Amino acid sequence: MYNILVIDDDPDILDVICDLLEVKYECSIDRALNGEEALQKTAAKKYDLICTDHRMPIVNGGKFVVFLRGRVGHNQKTPILIITGHYDKVKQYQIALKHVYVHVKPIIPQELYSICEMALSGGTQDVLEK
Repeated sequence: MYNILVIDDDPDILDVICDLLEVKYECSIDRALNGEEALQKTAAKKYDLICTDHRMPIVNGGKFVVFLRGRVGHNQKTPILIITGHYDKVKQYQIALKHVYVHVKPIIPQELYSICEMALSGGTQDVLEK
């Protein structure tokens, strides 16, 4: 069973992502509405995959990724999937940091599953040309 954390400030999108993951995987899913809340959860629990939006209040997805990668702990190397409509804003994280994956909105289930499989198996994603 996978432990997955999903982060998005839009409760409707959060529900969609969680529902899609629950259909595909045997998993336990925790939810967070922003990066600050997610950092608290990652300090307390080990995750197999973290899915995060980029544009969020308080701590955005990019800052969350950088902080998590810089913090020694059980999620420092956890695969992170950034789900965004603004690839140009997150490309730098995918290039500079290991185990960072990107899914560009709209959320297409088969694409989401493909990237999650890649992340969970430790594969690498080519940098997108968008």
